[in-house]
Amino acid sequence: MAEPFPSAGHGAERVGWFGDARYASEVVPLLPASGGSVVIVTSHGPLHDLEAGAAVDLALPPLEERAATELLELIVRDHRPAADPQSARAVVRLCDGLPAALHVAGRWVRTHRLRPLSRILADLQAELDEQGVSGVEHIWDTAYAGLSRPAALLYRLLPHHPGETFTLHSATALSGLAPEACQDALEELDRAGLLDLRLLSLTEVGRMRVPGPQRGHALRRSRREAQDGQVGEAQARLLRWLVRQAQPADRFAAGRRLTVVGLLDPVPGAPDVPLEDPAAAVDDASRAERAERAAQHLVDCLRRHERPDELKRAKLAFVSVAQECCRPR
Repeated sequence: MAEPFPSAGHGAERVGWFGDARYASEVVPLLPASGGSVVIVTSHGPLHDLEAGAAVDLALPPLEERAATELLELIVRDHRPAADPQSARAVVRLCDGLPAALHVAGRWVRTHRLRPLSRILADLQAELDEQGVSGVEHIWDTAYAGLSRPAALLYRLLPHHPGETFTLHSATALSGLAPEACQDALEELDRAGLLDLRLLSLTEVGRMRVPGPQRGHALRRSRREAQDGQVGEAQARLLRWLVRQAQPADRFAAGRRLTVVGLLDPVPGAPDVPLEDPAAAVDDASRAERAERAAQHLVDCLRRHERPDELKRAKLAFVSVAQECCRPR
């Protein structure tokens, strides 16, 4: 915590700063009584207990690629990012817009003055995967230690979700939790600073995302604590759910035709995405809108496996699902 200091800016009597707050109760007793004062509070998660109207909540999304590249160049102060922009972009994407990760990357570049960025990239990837982001790793560890069992389970499973984003429905299928329990777990991750639901308004509707370096933290926790077979079961459960969502979406988008596999059974506890049948629409405009929505949903289901490593894992899980579907009943 920094001591408040006098300021004449904007008529404020005093300006104060409180850093790394975890709960509003840590801040409220220290707030000045004067209504003309300004206090800046930083935290890794939202402080919902602050009185409404007394605070302005500002979510800080990860840096965009251009700003992240500029920060990396300021940290490095070296000719290599400009000389090899492709590798520089790869380093920036690896850091996923997190300033702390960019500082780690910049330190690696400064430490290895003779190495090209293309070589540093592989070493940096290994460093972030194995050790995490220095400076914030212990903060994530502390937040994780305070999670309930359902929230900790969900956090460990989220890095195994294919694709970079997930929804409430797909997280429910992955976790095996009841819908209400999954909602509670996601909100708990938000309160703990391990997921920022305030950024939902900046993404496609209903999509959530764990930034890459933090995803790495969740993956390390999963490797240490997941029970045998737990991850495979979660991925198979999610894949069955994705196939079940894709089946009606495919039919609604392309129309009825010959199929060799019937609609998969519901995944227990995981609700289906509501899609309306175009054939039941009352007019052509509604029919076209429903078909377009189904086509977009089908694209979203397929897009989750666009990364090669995730596609490989998805194929292995699909073999298991396909074998089960083809068994005599």
